[in-house]
Amino acid sequence: MVEGGRNLIDVNAPYDEWLAALDLMWNDEKEYASLTEQACQHAYRPEVAPGRLADKFLELVTDFVAGRDPGH
Repeated sequence: MVEGGRNLIDVNAPYDEWLAALDLMWNDEKEYASLTEQACQHAYRPEVAPGRLADKFLELVTDFVAGRDPGH
């Protein structure tokens, strides 16, 4: 289970399971709309905002250069 309640298909699942999942996403307008909405909500989370990611990256680089344990 992934965030938003969607199930993942096992990478080794039979071909028919993959086709069924793709068919559902492609041909079911309600399913497509639901997946699209969930993807948008996930993409716009505050913790992955570009400014937040840049701040975190700079923090990690600063810690690394200073010889500190990253994140502490």
